[in-house]
Amino acid sequence: MLDTLLAATPAALPHVPASAGFAAGFLHPFTGADHLLAMAAIGWLAARLPGRRAWLPPTGFVVASLLGGLLAFRMPGLAWMEWGIAASVLLLGLAVMAAAWLKQRDLLLVATGLALTGIAHGYAHVNEANHAATEFFVGFMVATALLHGLGYLGGRSLARRWHWLSPVIGGGMSLFGLALLLA
Repeated sequence: MLDTLLAATPAALPHVPASAGFAAGFLHPFTGADHLLAMAAIGWLAARLPGRRAWLPPTGFVVASLLGGLLAFRMPGLAWMEWGIAASVLLLGLAVMAAAWLKQRDLLLVATGLALTGIAHGYAHVNEANHAATEFFVGFMVATALLHGLGYLGGRSLARRWHWLSPVIGGGMSLFGLALLLA
């Protein structure tokens, strides 16, 4: 079964043309499961937090992505950031899986800490675009925030009604992240 999953799993690479603009950057997170899962998971985790605390993980991820993008402009070619994207899918999946059992204080720490995985996402996209895609990066950041919002809405509406859903979604996401790491 793992062989089949690995064969069907593309590497966690952005594959961005150097001439990409805002529209390509905006659409890009919707074209890869690794991006969709990681960004929606941050929103899903945020939905489990009360009040203003709910915005800390998504805001942290967006800021970390911005910092990662700026880092790529200064220090291009850090290939290990692709591993960071794959690891983020695995770790965020584990956090979503455990969200039903974590206390809100612990969940806040976990989700905010995992928001730092945004560094790898932001870095990889600027680096892959050969640093010629400021518009692409802005589009990517807008889509990132939108996916966090969609994950938040899903977490608010679904996870509260069906508590078993977080472990199922998180478990599947963790397996996909593991497959990315092994690919």
